[in-house]
Amino acid sequence: MDGRRIRLALAAILVVAFALRLAYVMSQRSDVLFEHPVLDETSYVDAARGIVAGHVQDKPYWQPPGIIYVLAACFEISDGLLLPRLLQVLISVATCGLAFLIGRRLFNVRVGLAAAAILALHGVLVFECYELLPATWIVFFDTLALWLSLRAAESRAPLAAFATGLAIGVSAIFAPTILPFAVIAAIAVRKPIAIAALVVGVVLPIAPVTMRNYRHGGEVVLVSANSGLNLYLGNNADYRTTFALRPGRHWEELTSEGLRRGITKPGAQSSYYQRKARSFVAHHPGSALVLTGRKLYLFFHGAEVPRDTDLYAARRDSWLLAVLVWPLVFPDGLLIPAALIGIALLWRERRRLALPLALLAMLAIVTAIFFVSSRHRAPALPLFALFAAAGAAPLVERWRSWPLKARVLASVGIAALVVALNIPTFETQLSYAGELDFYRGIAMKNPDDKRAAFERATAANPNDPRAWFELGNALQGPDAIAAWQHAVAADPWDSRARRRIAGALVQQGDIDGAIATLQQSIDAHLRDDAHYAPDHLNLAFLHIQRGNTVAAIDHLRAAARADINYVHGTLPRMASSLRGAPNIDPAFLQAVDEVLR
Repeated sequence: MDGRRIRLALAAILVVAFALRLAYVMSQRSDVLFEHPVLDETSYVDAARGIVAGHVQDKPYWQPPGIIYVLAACFEISDGLLLPRLLQVLISVATCGLAFLIGRRLFNVRVGLAAAAILALHGVLVFECYELLPATWIVFFDTLALWLSLRAAESRAPLAAFATGLAIGVSAIFAPTILPFAVIAAIAVRKPIAIAALVVGVVLPIAPVTMRNYRHGGEVVLVSANSGLNLYLGNNADYRTTFALRPGRHWEELTSEGLRRGITKPGAQSSYYQRKARSFVAHHPGSALVLTGRKLYLFFHGAEVPRDTDLYAARRDSWLLAVLVWPLVFPDGLLIPAALIGIALLWRERRRLALPLALLAMLAIVTAIFFVSSRHRAPALPLFALFAAAGAAPLVERWRSWPLKARVLASVGIAALVVALNIPTFETQLSYAGELDFYRGIAMKNPDDKRAAFERATAANPNDPRAWFELGNALQGPDAIAAWQHAVAADPWDSRARRRIAGALVQQGDIDGAIATLQQSIDAHLRDDAHYAPDHLNLAFLHIQRGNTVAAIDHLRAAARADINYVHGTLPRMASSLRGAPNIDPAFLQAVDEVLR
């Protein structure tokens, strides 16, 4: 291809990439969640707005702050969330351009164009432009680091090595998982002065974050304090439960475990979860090895494992995503097997391809050490695209020279590989259907709209207690009680729904029903004793209303035994409504005074 045709082809690919990403972002503007992001997005947006407002949190960053800095810069221009998404569109398109440059350098122009085209059409990358999460930026800076490292390995010039290190360092403040690649890049540049320049480049963006963390938290936290928790989520004896946890009371119970043990500093809490993960590995080495192998398999699996958002659920609200992403098979169910075949066909050139192969291996290992999800695997997509495109030509050449029997065997082998990398697993079958409607209901102001959103959420996923609980909050009377009963059935561990049912029954005059409901919660005893102090206290006052003085005093004392601090903080206000009331047994008031003393 001559230069003009190459430029036209590349321009067409980049235009298509831009158009798809822009179309998806703009198609979501009517969604209430466009300006009310959820989960990790909320944390990033709130932190960025805090920086702009001059409100500095006096503790280390919990999450890598790269995306926070980007959002803060955008908020200096506009407080809305369209600008950062448009910026991510441009960054994602630039990644396609980088894939072309790498493909042309390592192979030829056709490979570069093919890799860029794969990324331009890749549904995961299109979707990630919309999410205000680090994925788009990590993909870009990791790909930039690879391109710069290839140039530095050829020239061994200090300036080229410094640029490589700078790209790695900037990527690290979005996600430190890239840092092991700095060692690989240092080996590639060889010269001591170039290695020193690379190290300086890596340190330059990270050092201010580390110093800021120390200044505001008194701890040496390199980038962020969430690494320990992330390590534990993917390395424990109950991996299936921790991996599937969604935001809510169970998540809060896990993430506050260190705090409940008196560990207040974020860095120390991270170390606490790291110790728990290491303890699992030390005491169950066989299980840990099998689990790591499972996660390595998931890294090369064709499905998009959900984390913050379920991509397959999101495609139901977008015809564009529905075209670009199909459950299990497309795109990664075909792209990753093609990439592995390409690596096998190019294995004789492994010395020349050492840097991209090493980066892919590093991403796979580091991700498997923690846990695998679609957005955490996204930085490997340019590498998969490059190797899939590069392997196409040698595969076609060999195919033409093979006899019929060899072609049949090759076809069977390729089909077997595709099937093997698309076998359903627990992780790939996780579905967060209805969760977006749940968060829409949270964000909406109009009561009718809230109810409708929660009803859609419960219809899509009847097993999500959060949606049933909020639906009950949006309803009244028997309908509210029915919704809360669904929440209890879905998650009896969470006492909030039973407490709401008891309150509603009291309002209806059904004191006996309220007593039975709270007693069921206590009898289940799914939590520690302190958790049930409010239930015992409420039962004490319900029983005294029914004239059951003995039962009322028993529950009053049980509440005091369970959590005396809670009782001392709550009982005076509750007791003041009884003093002077008719038909209250003085023995109960005396018991109240004894407890307060």
